[in-house]
Amino acid sequence: MKLNLLKCSALLCGLFLLGSCAQEAPQADNKTQLEDGPRVAVPIELEVSVDAFDAPKSLDQEARAYTGVKTPITVKDGSKKELNDDLSDSSVAQKVLTRSRAKFIEKNPTLDAVVKIDVKPAGSAAMTYIGQAKMEYSPTKDKYTFGGNIEIPETVINQAKASGSTTTITLYAGGEYDEASGTFKLSSVMEEVSLRDLATTPIELPILYKSEPVAFKVVNGALKPDNSSSVGTLKPLGSLLLVTFRNNMQQTVTFDGINAVSNSFFGPNNQNKKAVYDIATGAFSNTVSYESPYAKSTEGGAGYTYFYKDFSSGSSSLPGGGGISIASGARSDKALVFWGFHTGGSAKVSTSNKLKAVTGASMEADILTPSTSLLHVYAQKVTVGGLTPSRPNYSIAPIGGANLTPENGKAYTLNCEFYEQPRQMLGYFAKGYIYKENNATWKDYNFDGGGSNDPNEYLKKSPSGGSGYRNNGKTDRKSSADNFLLVNSMQANEVRAANGGVTTTKGQMYLPNESWLNLIGLNRPIAFVSNGNSNGRLKTLAGFSSSLHYRGQIVPAQLPYKDDPTASGSFQYKGFVYADYHKDYQTLTSGQLAVAYRQLYMEPRNSTTGYQPRSKYQTIMRVMTTGLYTLVENEGGEDYGTFPSTLTMESLYVGKYFVGNVMTTPLYVTRGASRPFLYAEDGDNFWRNNLEVSRDRVDRALLNVPTFDYNQIGAEEILQDAGKTSFRNKTKAAPLMNHWGDAPTDVWYSKVIGKTKDWVNYEIHNAALIVSGDPRQVENRVYGFADGAKGYIWVMALRVNTTTEHEIVKGRMRTYTYQVLRPYSTKYQGNEGFRNNDN
Repeated sequence: MKLNLLKCSALLCGLFLLGSCAQEAPQADNKTQLEDGPRVAVPIELEVSVDAFDAPKSLDQEARAYTGVKTPITVKDGSKKELNDDLSDSSVAQKVLTRSRAKFIEKNPTLDAVVKIDVKPAGSAAMTYIGQAKMEYSPTKDKYTFGGNIEIPETVINQAKASGSTTTITLYAGGEYDEASGTFKLSSVMEEVSLRDLATTPIELPILYKSEPVAFKVVNGALKPDNSSSVGTLKPLGSLLLVTFRNNMQQTVTFDGINAVSNSFFGPNNQNKKAVYDIATGAFSNTVSYESPYAKSTEGGAGYTYFYKDFSSGSSSLPGGGGISIASGARSDKALVFWGFHTGGSAKVSTSNKLKAVTGASMEADILTPSTSLLHVYAQKVTVGGLTPSRPNYSIAPIGGANLTPENGKAYTLNCEFYEQPRQMLGYFAKGYIYKENNATWKDYNFDGGGSNDPNEYLKKSPSGGSGYRNNGKTDRKSSADNFLLVNSMQANEVRAANGGVTTTKGQMYLPNESWLNLIGLNRPIAFVSNGNSNGRLKTLAGFSSSLHYRGQIVPAQLPYKDDPTASGSFQYKGFVYADYHKDYQTLTSGQLAVAYRQLYMEPRNSTTGYQPRSKYQTIMRVMTTGLYTLVENEGGEDYGTFPSTLTMESLYVGKYFVGNVMTTPLYVTRGASRPFLYAEDGDNFWRNNLEVSRDRVDRALLNVPTFDYNQIGAEEILQDAGKTSFRNKTKAAPLMNHWGDAPTDVWYSKVIGKTKDWVNYEIHNAALIVSGDPRQVENRVYGFADGAKGYIWVMALRVNTTTEHEIVKGRMRTYTYQVLRPYSTKYQGNEGFRNNDN
């Protein structure tokens, strides 16, 4: 038989932000044996109450308890405030839900209940019996009661009478009960509401309720409460989600509806599937769930679901007259309501929930694990001022997001926001290089890759066309066509921001400091291959699929940012967190592609709650290189090595509501597809082939123009024009992607940039006395790669403390007073760095 469908009547116009919620997964009941057989009529006394709301609470956007069947809910301004991006209180009052207990009783004079009786004899397995009872509200007791007989298998009641046995009773109400299977079916709940109307006119939702188990005992053949006259309080088995919308953009926004992606909020779906709750096991099944190939739920990840809901009416400018329109600065009256539950597959946020190495070692900074609970909400078919926006690209930048691990009986509100996006910082880097022609005029060196992201293509884009690497560098190690791009240390001084930079046809250009080099991965070099252990900065990470091990580094670092898009707007610098990843067993071989992924501009996590404040600068990046096998020369003679050839970088904005891990979180959803999600690792299918994804993608390519070999620049040959005729016979150093940077005071660069020849030689003489292993050796660093692409920093230090070795190190350092210079500008340089660099 099926019990009557109970409805929850909900006035759901609460407006408290979601993000840092008290979250606990529903725990599955202990597995028991379902008992049947000869039955006896057993008197039983049942009572249950339905309590009002808890007092309003707020803990970084904490939810509040919600209970009831056909429960009228109203809304009021609470004492708490909505939260800002940094999780501090704003000036806007938080909306809170409230309800009338009297109206609940009026709408529910009786309750159809399912009764679960668990008996655990001493030293034996538990037995379970599931029956039914119709409960009525008693005005005298102010509770729902049942007093009558229930037919229970005789073995169950005999066991309950036995000495040392324990008996508990749990009540269920609502949902669609299937007596034959002992399960409830739960319909997908997705409702469009008007907040204004909902304040006075409730809606009814099919919701399942459950009480906590209460101890009973057999008294004179009847089942009676052990220590209490009540079975407790019925609470919803699941949680409510209200999604609201506000527009903080400068123009009117219209959109059709939303797509929601989550690994923690299951139930809502667009496949007409009814979730099933098994009374005996306490587990949910028949949910819509998809396994990520990059973080399997059996190996530390969590399965994902998605659901979507469009508005039925609103802005006639959208197809079919659907969707809604929100004026600049306004909040929408339209909202969406969902009912869902946590299946237990994802983990809640805490200070201890953080990504670690497989060895258990901590990373340098904290970010969340692949299994961390999350909910992302994306707007569908957005227009801003009548046009499809590229900033933000709402196809991949969520308008709402939170690390939600929903608790049973809680009501949550996610306030979604349309907001103005600052330009991606990568787009402020010049598309090409600058050099000082004839030591007189600063010029741009532009190159056009025809839109290709293939690093091999950019080997041909240096002035020499890559001719120095023919025959693995053996044919023409003295190719001089690239020399004019090398900037000396005195010239680099002119480009320093402190000195006002230099002017080219592209605008005012500046020498990047370490914050800017963090952005392009040359300060702490991006790694593409393993160094063979997990003891260094890059570690093999826990929580990823065993067939796809990833290594990574999580770095607290200064990064540049600015909100003013005009050329006169200045940059600021602050501490963010970024993460770099690559496949653990990836190799770098000649001409073959290697890929690294980056997640940039994350705010440091709150040290008390573990939550991450929002960052409106957050981007993700794919960096690719190929192996360049080439001849190198050193003091021991000629040798060969494999180095990163060039770098291509593709950056996408995911914004302040993205709370996932770039490697394991779905980044794009296609409605109705058998494989609905795209991930960062899905290659060009994600990064380039899908036009919705690639809107506002920012591209840059870094050329690999090496300086001179270690023994090619004498003490009298510094501070000269590298393009001069007498330099044409000098052989080239290993291609380490070295670039000029405005270094901190302890790095040797800062001591030689802008200094005279004699001073430069003096500083180099002293710096070259540092012996390998000395903690100061990092002061003799270069911004680029060391041997290979393992993420090491290239430093120049004495291997042995001899006069000969000292001269070798000095020679190396003199050559690095000539390097290429990739500047940044306060003027945005454009997105398309793979083509039309002369624009």
